[in-house]
Parts: sequence; structure tokens; C-alpha cells
Amino acid sequence: MFVVSALTLNSMDALFTGFFGLLAFIVIYRFIRYITTPLLKKIGFYNYYSKAFFTVPIWKNRLEMHMGTSWDLFRLERLDAKTQMFYLAKGLAKLCAEIEQGKFSKETVIYGTTYYFSNATLQRFGFRVREQSLFEKFMFGLNYLELCLLFSISRRKLSFVNTDLVKVAYCPLERLVQNKADYERLALRMSGQSPHRLIDDNQSDALAA
Repeated sequence: MFVVSALTLNSMDALFTGFFGLLAFIVIYRFIRYITTPLLKKIGFYNYYSKAFFTVPIWKNRLEMHMGTSWDLFRLERLDAKTQMFYLAKGLAKLCAEIEQGKFSKETVIYGTTYYFSNATLQRFGFRVREQSLFEKFMFGLNYLELCLLFSISRRKLSFVNTDLVKVAYCPLERLVQNKADYERLALRMSGQSPHRLIDDNQSDALAA
């Protein structure tokens, strides 16, 4: 009995140690991501197209898109579904302008993990949807606690991300640029800005901090 109890206690200790070790790793990882955001924006590794939409070059012909980091989202006055839609449309319109200027190969594919846009909305934006890979699920797991915090802020109540809604949206830039006019119309309708303001304020957005 004593031996069995000792083994059980050792197993529980190992379990708790592993759990808190993993939790500490996640917290440190997210904290580093948080404090390095301004630097990564300044050097252009995070390429911002609106205050809450940026891309990261992953490898050749691959761009990863993000709807802001915790650094950005804590500094925004609003973070509701309408605001996210505006920043997405505005960011995609500016990205399309750079595609037209030849800054990217049209063979490049842009993709990102999302849980806050429906499949129908993503398809209207020109994206296709697939399930996460095992590695993408792992990376999402590292971000889960922070995402729940930001999701709670946006909804103004304690909320948890429904993992059943998580998917990967992707689109070749060649097809994305065909929707540029739709992105511009949506962004203008939601903001009341002129077309020139929509494109020309890219630098102020990219450097906002």
C-alpha cells in the first residue's frame, strides 16, 4: 500500500510539475510576443496594412495573416465584430494595392487561422477554408489563453474560444487581388472615408503604437 501510494504521489507531482511548466512556457512565450511587437513592426517583419491586420513572411510564396497582436488590440478603442471586419477589409485592400505594384508574386498564398469569421464571410472575402494541421493546432494551443482574454474583451464578458469553430482560411494572391474593389467598397462603407484616405494612411496605421 505504501509503495503504491508513493508511486501515486510521485505521478501526481510529475503531472503538476509538467502542467505548471507548460503554463509558464506559454505565459513567457506570449509575453515575449507582446513586448517584441513594436520592434517587429518597426523593422517590417510585421507588415501592417491596417491597425489590426498584418502579414508575416513565413517562407517563399507564403504569407501568414493576423488580426493584430495583444499589443495592438489592447490599444484599440473598440474591438467588436464590425471593427474587425473594417480592419480586415481595409488591410486586404491595401495588400491588393501592393500586389498590383508587383511587390509579391501572384503565386504567393496568404493564410491564417481564424475562429471569429464564419465560413460564409471568409468565402465572400475570396478565401477558402480547411482544417488545421497538427502543427497549426499546436501553435493555436500556445495562443489559446491569450485569445480567450482578447475574445472576452471584445464581448465584454468572460468568453472562451470555441475550438470547433477554428479553421484555416487561405487564398492565392492572384485570386485575392480580383476582390480588391469589394474590399475597398466595404471599408469605405464602414468608415465613411474617401478612396484616397483609404490607401494613403497606410504608413500611419503601420507605425501606430
